[in-house]
Amino acid sequence: MNKSAWLAALLWCETVAAQDDTAFKWVTKPGKGLQMAQIDSIYYDGYLTTTVTGTMFQEDTMLLLKDGTFYSGLQVSPADLNVAASRKNEPDEWGKWKRQGQKVLVQDPDTGKWDEISGFKVVPAAPNERIKITAQAASSVSFGGFGGFSSFNTLIFNKDGTFERSGMTVGGSGSAQATGGVSVASTKTSGKDGCSSATSVSSTAAAGGSSNSNSSCGKDNQGRYKLDGYTAEFRDASGKTQRLLFFFWEKDKKHLFIGDATFSAE
Repeated sequence: MNKSAWLAALLWCETVAAQDDTAFKWVTKPGKGLQMAQIDSIYYDGYLTTTVTGTMFQEDTMLLLKDGTFYSGLQVSPADLNVAASRKNEPDEWGKWKRQGQKVLVQDPDTGKWDEISGFKVVPAAPNERIKITAQAASSVSFGGFGGFSSFNTLIFNKDGTFERSGMTVGGSGSAQATGGVSVASTKTSGKDGCSSATSVSSTAAAGGSSNSNSSCGKDNQGRYKLDGYTAEFRDASGKTQRLLFFFWEKDKKHLFIGDATFSAE
């Protein structure tokens, strides 16, 4: 494999690995953070934004507390948020808010000016709420001439409290590698039956690739769920538990925000 092929494959691998290396640090033990009685509401805003690599859909969350303070960029369930540690280590994310009629205003810390926030108030889950829905989320990242990847994830919630999830990530090299006679493609899939990955590399000199599968990881993609307020807890069949930020966009419950992305009903 020549240098261009190695660089393309390395870019792909490092990009996927980086997704799992950004865990939010300022958390408490499960459920030891903010309680629902301390929370006024959460506001959500989604919009298209332009980056150096193209257009992407940006999703923002803002937590409003009853003490008149707000926290922007909420990444975890409020029930697991370590407020003291967050205020100390990311003070720029905190500020003051107030209501003016039907409007919600936040204060600019530099100018003292009050501005209306964008977005809308979301709907928390009822305690131990059960739902029956199949929802999907999709995202993509482009690196211009160096390719990119797209991810597709599905979550199935059943009324008996069980869940299933599956996903697929597809990536490939771009025109920069193609100009050098190199093409790289990679696919990863996961679901209740297991996980698999495959990579292919071709160039003017040679072609090759690799693939592997792991049936045991299927246990990670099925189990039981619990919804409570702004928290979704997933306990998979292998015994691992994951707690994520959760809410419905609206009362019709067709759009669910889970973790860091919106899932929409099929």
